[in-house]
Amino acid sequence: MTPRATPLLFALLVLAALFGFAPRAHAASCSVAATAMAFGTYDPISATPRDSSADVSVDCNGNGNQTSVGITFDAGTYGSFATSRAMGQGANRLYYNLYVDASRTTVFGSGVSVSCTTGVDSPGCTGSNPSGGALRATRTIFGRMPTGQDVASGPYSDVVRITITF
Repeated sequence: MTPRATPLLFALLVLAALFGFAPRAHAASCSVAATAMAFGTYDPISATPRDSSADVSVDCNGNGNQTSVGITFDAGTYGSFATSRAMGQGANRLYYNLYVDASRTTVFGSGVSVSCTTGVDSPGCTGSNPSGGALRATRTIFGRMPTGQDVASGPYSDVVRITITF
């Protein structure tokens, strides 16, 4: 008598073959880009604060799959989350802050993060598919420089690091 494979053994061999050839999931790879926030010329005697905004875009290539991303900012080169951010010119400081919302009520401070999903419109986020394979999430960040700061004239700048988690 010749040995024969039982139907159960045959089914196990088919399943093993299928799992051996199953495509593997690939993790998304993401990159971030931001436009510069420019407040323009500051007038210390103006009664109106200087407002500005900038866009943060996150592109994720996850084989066309949507990716949930969190966006956070650090305090910048001269700022602290306890008071506000600051731009510097030598020892001089010109204070400003970043906000989550256009009404400028929620400060982007320590521990504050916003979430977006690439390729999907949601409150505060615009999703798109700019390059066919990568999906993008764009979030507008709002800035305000308060009035009444008596500072020396000249160029002021700051560097704020953006962290994305996905």
